[in-house]
Amino acid sequence: MYRYLSNSARGTILGRWKYEGQIGFNDYNDVLQPGDILFYDWNSDGRFDHAGVSVGLGYDSTYGRTGNVQDQHTYDRFHAIWHLSPYNQKRTTTTIVAIRPK
Repeated sequence: MYRYLSNSARGTILGRWKYEGQIGFNDYNDVLQPGDILFYDWNSDGRFDHAGVSVGLGYDSTYGRTGNVQDQHTYDRFHAIWHLSPYNQKRTTTTIVAIRPK
């Protein structure tokens, strides 16, 4: 899905974030809108391991904070904070890319 959206006129890459240095890893991300796809590369090796869908601002009850949240099917996450830092043991090596489908 990443290749399809990023290598065609069907999607626009919005940004790329790395936990290293925590640049851009705020709970609130001004770039994200509902429907944007978040691709997670746990090892920053260029292969995306997982994806989630941004659903807008919300409350992550597990994290206990409000911010941009996403939903995914793994572990049945509902409204998890977009960067997944509280849940991701590999957060220091994770790269996240957001794409807006057209």
